[in-house]
Formats: sequence, C-alpha cells, structure tokens
Amino acid sequence: MGVYMASTNDLDIGLLLREVRRSVGLSLDAMSRETHYSKSTLGHVETGRRRATPEIIEAYERVIGSVEIEVGDTVFWRRDITHPALAKVRGAAKLAQLTKGIAEGNPGVLAEAPTAHATDLAIIHRVTPDGIGEIRRWMVEGKTSTLRTNALAVIAKTPGVENAQLVADVLENDPAVRRLCITSEISRILQLDWETCKVIARDIPSCPNPKRFARKLVKEVTDPNDTESRWCGAYMLKKLAPVLGR
Repeated sequence: MGVYMASTNDLDIGLLLREVRRSVGLSLDAMSRETHYSKSTLGHVETGRRRATPEIIEAYERVIGSVEIEVGDTVFWRRDITHPALAKVRGAAKLAQLTKGIAEGNPGVLAEAPTAHATDLAIIHRVTPDGIGEIRRWMVEGKTSTLRTNALAVIAKTPGVENAQLVADVLENDPAVRRLCITSEISRILQLDWETCKVIARDIPSCPNPKRFARKLVKEVTDPNDTESRWCGAYMLKKLAPVLGR
C-alpha cells in the first residue's frame, strides 16, 4: 500500500479517524502502540495520504472499545450488529477486488451476508461513482433482501440529499428491508443476540427498558451521517410513544 496524493474521500475518513482518536484522548504514538501500525502509517491515513483499509478501521474500533463516540453533536463510531454471519472484508487487495467487482455489476459479499460497519465505510471511501450507481440500483432492484439491505446500509452513509431520499423511499416501501434494518438497529444499540432482536423488531414496545432505549434512539434521529439510523430511530420512537408515559 503506497503513499499517494490525497483524495477527498480518503481525507474525509482520515479526518474522522483522527477525530475519534482525539475524542478518547489518545496520541498518535499511543494509537500506534495499541494498533501495531507504525506512527507514519497512521499519520498518512489520518491526512488522506494512505487509504484506510478495513483492518485499520477495525484496529481503531478495537482500541476505542467499539463504543459510540460523540464529537460535538455527531456520533462518529458505532458498534457492529450481533448477526452470527456478519461479514468483514479484510485486506486492501480484497477490498480493491470487491469495489472493482461492484463497479462491474458484481455485488460480491453484499449479496451474501450482513456487512460490518468498517466494511461499509471502506467501500464508501474506495468505490467509484459507477460503483455507487450499481449500489443504488441494487438497493431497489436487488434479488434478495440481504443485497437490498446491504446496499441501503452503504448508501445511507453516503452524502447527498438524493441518496437520503432514496434510502427513505426504500425503507417506506420495502417491508423485508425495513424489517432487517430495524432488527439491525436494535441489535447494534442493545447488543442482544440476533434472534431476540428479531422478536423485538416485531413488537418494539417489548424491548427491555423502553425509556432507556428511547433515549438512545433520540441520538439516532439526529445523526447527520446515517439516513438509515435517522429513519429507523424515528420509526421506533413512534412505536414506543404509547408506553413511554407509563
């Protein structure tokens, strides 16, 4: 993985990683020791001169404890869902192969299993505009709910009003995708086993400690970086409204 001129996308994710590191009070030296990547490598990633591979993103997640980190009003980091078959793409070569395939119309792992948060971020910051076009198409036309949901998860984290509107349209009109997205949000926030989360998704007020869950959902509704989280958070708060006054 060589050093190259920074692109806007690589700089964006590098700045995000730097904000997360600083928000937990870690110096670049300390992050280097904890992740076992050299200080120069991490410095180049944080300034957009090297690509942030899934392994580097996961290393940052591991060091900060996979907790949600807030910088200002923005939640930068998220826990992964608890699905037993969660897919993680490892290695710059595999990521390059995946994003190349996406641009050519091959969804690869997106069609096979739910993808990890770090994998989604890495795809967003590596995929070409043609690839984004394919992912948008799969979100609507994908043959399986897994593909449509994974595609939605990627587009939901991609900037742009048109992307946000398309995500909202799919969540409103595709019951299978909506069910998977709601289950995923419950899983990520509550960290319960997947089967339990599926049950709660069918009856939101049955969640443990509804008031505490609602407080967490308020943060989702105001998250500027993820349309899926905003939509699902608002949906679940509406379902919880009748029981919050008890």
